Amino acid sequence: MTESDMYWQTNLAMGFGASEFSFYTYMTKPDFRYKDGGMGEVDGAAFINLDGSKTELYRYTKRIISEMKKFLSVSEKYGYESSHIVAESGKTYEDFDWTRYIVENEKCPLSVTVDKGVALITRRINGDDELYMFENIGNVRDELFEGVPPTRLSVALPEGAKKFYFRGEEISATPNSDGVYGFSLKTGDAVFVEITRSAV
Repeated sequence: MTESDMYWQTNLAMGFGASEFSFYTYMTKPDFRYKDGGMGEVDGAAFINLDGSKTELYRYTKRIISEMKKFLSVSEKYGYESSHIVAESGKTYEDFDWTRYIVENEKCPLSVTVDKGVALITRRINGDDELYMFENIGNVRDELFEGVPPTRLSVALPEGAKKFYFRGEEISATPNSDGVYGFSLKTGDAVFVEITRSAV
């Protein structure tokens, strides 16, 4: 379980409206060569080792959850409405083994493109206000072992006052001359966009 794997799972869950996460260590093996954790195939790759010491998996998961908590005051206002998968040109979500069982509604209401791989878009609503999530749900191992660069996601957003969030923090984003926003996302990364209309 790499850091990108953990972002992949937690961002996806947050996009659908999750507000709590629980973790536990159900098995650890007495191989202290891997005291700092690592991939799931090696001994010691749990939140804690047999001797009770904390691993890297524990440390970065704790940080990721603290980032999610910062965003919770925004996220919890919105109820789930729909989800959509957008794949690179010439492919569909069925071309990627790990996306086949993610809930998908009909055609995405936004104009979204990715230069490679596959992205998940969720839409949540609160009256006329909306919260979108755009996540790169590509294959973590492609980046880890093949050196595949981040995916470029482009989206034309609807009218309204916009706030952008990444890893729990508000960030700035500027559209190009055509009004299209672009984000460079590593596997597991997600940008959340809150669109409010009461101030417009």
